[in-house]
Amino acid sequence: MVLAFVLAGIIALANYLSGMFSIEGSEYKPSIISFVAGISVAYVFLHLLPGVYEGVNSFNRSLFVFVLIGFVVFHVVERFIYRFVGEGKISEDLKLNHSLWLLLYDFIIGIVLVQFFRIGNIEGFLFFVPVFFHAALSNLSLHKIHGFNFRKKPEVKNELVRIFLAGGSIYGAIVAILYNLSSKTTFILTGLVAGILLYIVIREMIPKYKEGNPFWFVVGVFVYSILIFLIWSI
Repeated sequence: MVLAFVLAGIIALANYLSGMFSIEGSEYKPSIISFVAGISVAYVFLHLLPGVYEGVNSFNRSLFVFVLIGFVVFHVVERFIYRFVGEGKISEDLKLNHSLWLLLYDFIIGIVLVQFFRIGNIEGFLFFVPVFFHAALSNLSLHKIHGFNFRKKPEVKNELVRIFLAGGSIYGAIVAILYNLSSKTTFILTGLVAGILLYIVIREMIPKYKEGNPFWFVVGVFVYSILIFLIWSI
């Protein structure tokens, strides 16, 4: 569990430092975005969703409801944010709600990360890679829609508050380490994460129109797919 906690800390650090780096205007930006999108697509469809299906076989079909809930809630919150952004009314309360939502998302990520490492190190690492890239590239125009980066953390002047908001994955990892969650709870949280990542992949991560590089998108899909197939064959 030490490794899972360390990786949760790395995700939190990536969240905290993401605003310090930018590839805006870089000639490599389309390739990087496309490659990460390809990795995420391969992971969601070849590994994460099949994992949720295992939970359906173990319990019942209602677990797929949580995939839908994760997808719908992320979309509704995003639409709510865009509504006020479009009207130019980004209040302090809205910024706080946005930050708390992202904190909750990272909290669930931390729990699922630890639970996956309980299954095995390979399972944990497969989950860590796309989640880490999502955190690290969150301010690199990876998820911009209509000129607004939903995943980007609102500017917070208080340094202690910024540190607290960035540490959601660590808090989730601590809870998962201290409390051995049931298999059903784990599948429910995994379903929520699957729904959210599915939304991110389809709506935000796959570059649109001329923004991406199809070659590197295919490379990302191919590399992670081969990795997953090799793991299955072991």
